[in-house]
Amino acid sequence: MRAKSWPLLPAVLWLLLAAAPARAESPGLAVLPFAGTAPAQAYFGRGFAEDLIRDLSRVPGLRVMARQSVRPYAGREVAPATVARELGVRYVLRGEVGLRDGRLVLRATLRDTGAGAGADLWTEERDADPDAVLALRHGLAVRVARSLGRGPGPPPVAKGRGAGFAAYDLLLRATALERRMTGADNLAARDLLRRAIDLAPGFAPAHARLAQVLDIAAGEGWGDDPAGDGERALTMAERAASLDPTLPHAFWVLGLVLTHLDRYDGAVPAMEAAVALAPGYADARAFLAQLYAYTGHAARGLAAIERARPLNPAGPFWYAHAHGLCLYLLGFNDLALAELRASVAQSPGMDFTRRLLVAVLGALGDRDEARWQLDELADLGFAVTLDEFARVTPIRDPATVAKYLADLRRAGVAE
Repeated sequence: MRAKSWPLLPAVLWLLLAAAPARAESPGLAVLPFAGTAPAQAYFGRGFAEDLIRDLSRVPGLRVMARQSVRPYAGREVAPATVARELGVRYVLRGEVGLRDGRLVLRATLRDTGAGAGADLWTEERDADPDAVLALRHGLAVRVARSLGRGPGPPPVAKGRGAGFAAYDLLLRATALERRMTGADNLAARDLLRRAIDLAPGFAPAHARLAQVLDIAAGEGWGDDPAGDGERALTMAERAASLDPTLPHAFWVLGLVLTHLDRYDGAVPAMEAAVALAPGYADARAFLAQLYAYTGHAARGLAAIERARPLNPAGPFWYAHAHGLCLYLLGFNDLALAELRASVAQSPGMDFTRRLLVAVLGALGDRDEARWQLDELADLGFAVTLDEFARVTPIRDPATVAKYLADLRRAGVAE
């Protein structure tokens, strides 16, 4: 099956970029994980806040911290001033959301920590029909954006037929299960998402999340047909992007799936579209940095990752990997070495980071540490021959591959 070429993406991308106002970024905002209205609804509060972050990442010039960087504050009583200092922001949004007596209740407070001891700018309290949940979330995002001087705020979510509380709740339940990263939870998440799609066939976020769940299953080898799950993930991602061409997460997932299917010609424009739709989407910028590096555009990659990291200072290991990759390809080997060591420290079992680290050590002429890294790879069960390094590399640009293999030889990797 051939991937769609998405011929309109370049035009859409440039129109979005041209339309984005040139304005200085704000002093920064942290949206803390919301509490649920009951312990059993904790997943709902956290998922609602994560979606709010994604909504606000669409506002040009608004610097909003990514979900990984605010996740440590979930369930904790932390002073907003402490959060602001630790994350390097000025504004902190915290709140509670969920069902109570059959109604959807929301309480959210935006605090400015920059004026003396700080002051609450406002507190919003709502009691609404549960099926108004997406409109409620959009209204909150608009109020935050306007309060910070960022224009009209993000566009509303294209709900699709039937997308009310029940479908959204299933989506958030599935997202919580997916993050547990087990085969059983992945299967359970698929079931919940299919139920959400049955309730709301046009609900693009559910299609996008199902694509991501299937892509993870394909990569982990869960289920009876991992290869088929990869193709099903592509179908779902394409469907999400078709249902809502303004949904950044749909294009993020489409780019992710196409990368894993080794279809970089579609992956790059899809991820570029995600960034164009949501300039503050840290994960999309970080993943795009890798794609640029793999396809011979390391300078573009470095610019992308250097925009992503301030948005997500507690980002996952692959942020440091992407940064190290771009620095290495541009000849900044000492800086690359530091980033790749940090990436390995975050996730010691990831072979592709250690493989890249070996190449950097080769470029630096440090065969001793390169040998140690090769032994670590062997202990983890990976082959350490040059042929195997060449076979598994995600790099597709021929000149970049040649540099990589030459530095592996300098590191002492055997043919």
